[in-house]
Amino acid sequence: MKREYKISLLMLGISASVPALFIMLFLSENQRIKKISLSDAEEISGVAGYSIESASVVDGSVSITGWLIEVKNTILNVDRAYLLSDGSDVYRLNTVMQKREDMTEAWADGFNYDNCGIAGNGRVDCLDAGNYRIGVLLQEGGVRRYYMTDEYLEVPKDE
Repeated sequence: MKREYKISLLMLGISASVPALFIMLFLSENQRIKKISLSDAEEISGVAGYSIESASVVDGSVSITGWLIEVKNTILNVDRAYLLSDGSDVYRLNTVMQKREDMTEAWADGFNYDNCGIAGNGRVDCLDAGNYRIGVLLQEGGVRRYYMTDEYLEVPKDE
C-alpha cells in the first residue's frame, strides 16, 4: 500500500474517532445522577397538578416520565429535572422536555400546557439501593424551586 493511502486512512480514522469519543463522554456524563443540595432552592407547597406516569430501574438505568404544572400558562424557559431523595441526600436526574398536547386538551382552561412533560434517564450505579422519593426541580434564571411528590422509586440491591 502506498504511503499516501496509509496517511489518508490514518487521518480518516482520527477524524472519525475524535468526535465519537467526545459524544461518548458527553452521553456518559449526561446519564450520571449527581448529588445536589437544595439549600438555595425554595420548596413549592403545591402545584396545579402532576403525574409520575412511570418510574423504573431496568438494565442498569433509571427511567422516569411524567408531567408537572406549577401555575397556569406553563413557562417555556424553565429547566426541569427530576429529584430523587432517600431522606438524607438528594440526587438530580437529567431530563428532557416532552410535548404534552394532551394536557392542554385535558385541562381545557385556555392556557397552553404543551411543554409540561418531563422524561429522565440515568445510570443506576450512581445510587445506593433503597427507596427514593421523586421530586421535580424547576430552574428559571437564577431561581431554583422544587416540589416533592408522593411517588417513590425503589432501587433494588442487585442493580
